[in-house]
Amino acid sequence: MSAFFGRIATRVAALMVLTAGLVAGAAAQPGGDPNNVPDFGHFDSFPAVVDDYARVSVHAFAPDMSDFSIGYNSGGAGLVSAVTLYFYPRRLDKAAQAHDEEHQVLQAHPGGRVVGRRSVTLTHGAQTHEATLLTYAFDGDFAGRHQALASQQLLVFRDKGIFMVRSTAPQAQGEAAERAMLALVQHVDWASVPDR
Repeated sequence: MSAFFGRIATRVAALMVLTAGLVAGAAAQPGGDPNNVPDFGHFDSFPAVVDDYARVSVHAFAPDMSDFSIGYNSGGAGLVSAVTLYFYPRRLDKAAQAHDEEHQVLQAHPGGRVVGRRSVTLTHGAQTHEATLLTYAFDGDFAGRHQALASQQLLVFRDKGIFMVRSTAPQAQGEAAERAMLALVQHVDWASVPDR
């Protein structure tokens, strides 16, 4: 199974957990990838609870944690949102990789479209990082029903790797979910993950 489709399968599993209203981690898939990581070792950098989000899972898609994800869900009355933080090696130059990432989202969600694209600056301590934020619109099953969804994709290009965030929520909560996702990213220490 390719790393991308493994990430998609994990995302579906995380959404199923959100749909059920659970905060337990998604079960590891049989046969290896992705593997549930019960003892991640970086939980100080990625706390169990950040604002309205609860960490639900960590999954490895490659040996030595060279490709992994951390899932957070918010299922409160104010916001129903699933956010996944991804760390993986960069395969292409920046422009080609950005195009590939966008293409993968649109391929995974037939009928989806990009409805926004902008640059954002992430600040953590004294460090700042430039990122690209894409917003998608598509229909899908989420929180127990088929509905219009808003989804964001945040891309930070590091020297050797990529830090990507995917956030999905009902369309009516899209702007609130985007703000909450950006706040989550500012509260976790994603830069502590080695760039490899």
